[in-house]
Amino acid sequence: MVVAGLIIALLPAVICALALVALRAWRPDSDASLRWGAPLAVTAGFVAAQTMIDGAPRIPPIEASGWFSIIAVTLALFVLVLRSRVPAKLWAVASFVIALAIVFVIVHPLIGESWPLPVAIAWIAGMTAVAGSVAWIVDRRAAAGPGAPAVLLVAATGIAAGLTLCGSARYGQLAGAIASVMGPLSLLGFVRRDARVVEGAAWVASLILAMLVIAGVTYVDVPVFVGLLLALAPLAVLTGELPMLASGSLWKRDGARVVAAIAIVALALGVAAATVTRSAAY
Repeated sequence: MVVAGLIIALLPAVICALALVALRAWRPDSDASLRWGAPLAVTAGFVAAQTMIDGAPRIPPIEASGWFSIIAVTLALFVLVLRSRVPAKLWAVASFVIALAIVFVIVHPLIGESWPLPVAIAWIAGMTAVAGSVAWIVDRRAAAGPGAPAVLLVAATGIAAGLTLCGSARYGQLAGAIASVMGPLSLLGFVRRDARVVEGAAWVASLILAMLVIAGVTYVDVPVFVGLLLALAPLAVLTGELPMLASGSLWKRDGARVVAAIAIVALALGVAAATVTRSAAY
């Protein structure tokens, strides 16, 4: 079990690293390749991890997690086919439409069962607003250098820990796959400080993480406040744009981004741990 866990944890990073080597991503002329290579590396790492955990996806899926890899591949296709070909405003609309589709696919078994229709509409609207906003903002504001992938690494690690703490080690391992992929991308960010190494990939990663948080809140009893904090953690990329940091060095801007992400994640995990402790006491 320990060996299998290590393989699952490291496989996405290895896949991503091999992809970056194949693209010769350290070269200044690799930016165009990174725009499609990085999203594919994120997706391939996630799908490989889920395949090792759950086996090949069933068609049609029989539970919410059966959609995860299918959704991840669909997100990568949207980035490759549409992102650079549509106006920015239309891509923003697409982000919310896609987020709505993800939310509906994950929660639809509850509609009319555990959730009456008005309750379902409220939940779906709220989850879509958060997931769509975070993905769109992070996609637009993922700055050059290591800060953006490092923030996503921290956010994914926090989501993995939160899901595990609240009762789903399997969902936690899947979130850990995104953290694993962001390791090589963060290292590349240090080498290519002038390049947006997660352009497109940040959008895919953010929506995959949102999908896992939605599933956790819906099916694993992750507290709503904890889920909201974890879902918002990628927005720590905005910290580097604060007026007192915008003109500072890359180390200050990206350091502030990472510290903000750690603070959000720490608060979420603290609340989750307190909730689990209280539940255990009863």
